[in-house]
Amino acid sequence: MYAAIGSPVTKNSDGTTVDQFQRAKDILLVVLPLLTTALGYWFGSAGRQQAEDKADQAHDVAGKTQRKLESVLASSTEQNLLEKAMVKDPEAFGTTLTPERMEEIVRTAPEPAPDQSDVPTEQRTVEDDAPGKRPPV
Repeated sequence: MYAAIGSPVTKNSDGTTVDQFQRAKDILLVVLPLLTTALGYWFGSAGRQQAEDKADQAHDVAGKTQRKLESVLASSTEQNLLEKAMVKDPEAFGTTLTPERMEEIVRTAPEPAPDQSDVPTEQRTVEDDAPGKRPPV
C-alpha cells in the first residue's frame, strides 16, 4: 500500500485516470496517523497539567482544613470532643460505629458546663464576662 505513493497515476487504455484522488488518499494514509498522534499527545498533556493543578489545590485545601480541625480540638476545653463528633457523623471519619460503642462514648462524655446566659447579670462576676473566658470544665 505504501509502495503506491511513489508509483505513477493509474490510467486506462484510453488515457483517463482510474482514480484521480488515489494519490491524495495515499498521502493522507501516511500523514493522518502522524498528525493525530501529535495532536492527541498535545491535548492529553494539557489536560494532565490541569488535573495535576487541581489535585495540588485539593491537597492544599485538605491540609488547611486538617490544621483548622487540629486547632479547634487543641483549643477546646471539652473532653472527648473528637469522639462526640464521631458519634454525630461517623462516615466523615471513615468508620462505622456500633451502637454499643456509640452508647459508651455518650455515657463517658462529661456533662456540658452550665450556660451562664440564664444567670442574672448581678450574680455574674467580672471574670465571667471577660473576653476569651471559657466556661469551667
